[in-house]
Amino acid sequence: MGVVYLRNLNGDETAATVSNLTVTKNMGQLDTLSCELTPQDIGSIPSDMLINGTLVIVPETGQQYRLQTMGLNPLGLKQSYSLTAIACAIDLHDRFIEQKLTGTQSLQACLDFITRGTAIKYTIHDSFNNYSFSDSFGGDFADSLLINTLSNDFRFEWWFDNYQLHIAKKRGKADAFALISGLNATGIKFTEDYTGIRTYIKGYGKPKEQKDAKKPVEYMATAEYTSPTASLWGRKEAAVISDERFTSNDALREYLKSQLQDYPIVQYTVDQAYFNAVDSLNNDIEVGNSGWLKDRYGIDVDVRIIGTVVHPQDINAANSVTFGNKLYSFMTDQLKQRSAYKKNATIGNKINSKIENVENSIYMGVHSL
Repeated sequence: MGVVYLRNLNGDETAATVSNLTVTKNMGQLDTLSCELTPQDIGSIPSDMLINGTLVIVPETGQQYRLQTMGLNPLGLKQSYSLTAIACAIDLHDRFIEQKLTGTQSLQACLDFITRGTAIKYTIHDSFNNYSFSDSFGGDFADSLLINTLSNDFRFEWWFDNYQLHIAKKRGKADAFALISGLNATGIKFTEDYTGIRTYIKGYGKPKEQKDAKKPVEYMATAEYTSPTASLWGRKEAAVISDERFTSNDALREYLKSQLQDYPIVQYTVDQAYFNAVDSLNNDIEVGNSGWLKDRYGIDVDVRIIGTVVHPQDINAANSVTFGNKLYSFMTDQLKQRSAYKKNATIGNKINSKIENVENSIYMGVHSL
């Protein structure tokens, strides 16, 4: 059981008791909240506050969430409500930007463009080169332009503290936690996804001016890249990339190299992690932070948090953590294959030896008759 504050668009505010308050955070997404209001009398102040635009404020963190859905369950003279909400920065979705920017732009100019007229303020923690848009920038909702366009073009990570936007080349801190199975974590698992592996990629840069439309298009830059993993997994071709920003073969090749996924996606999860007051190691479990994950069965890796599900009003509730892709080692994969070969060879030798012993026994048995 806990308390949240409800604030409607008129600025009216009231407290409401809730249960099962859960906050979900994922890299590259706005935070979400879910909870259940304790049964309310019909017409109570909290029930009247549950309308479009209401903010749900968590006092333990000060974070504000814009109400998205409300479900009502009648309980006689009282009513129970299930709520979902999303970080207040979703207000960016209220603005559709019809205008467009063209040419080369700075990150600051683009952020000013999409946040103008909103409550969003921003801080850029690193320096970023200007970006040349091959097409125009705009014609979409402000939140989509931030999350789906700018973050990819300028290659940054972002997060919100209410209406304060933070932008950095990499979010989080290093060596921020150590989760050890049996001490402060349980249920450490991992999966490896091989479906997206590609080992070869080709690309074209800016096209040259064509005087004869009948001739094939020529480019100021062309490049291709073959991953060393092709020697192990064979040639797996990625989609061809065309990017007018590039006029140098070397620069294009480096870009192609960065776009090629020549490794499996390895993802770790922890079913239950103990945080804060019940964690003897005083870990800092925040999205973007890096740290250590260890158990008794061979997992001993440096990983980065890409998602958490926490219960800020119940320290005894089970919290879960999801970790991003561990840097895959091509050498490790080769060693695993060699190990498998040696084990198979050993088993084969043992089987051959047993077959030979059986044949000798049969031969000796026949000749002893």
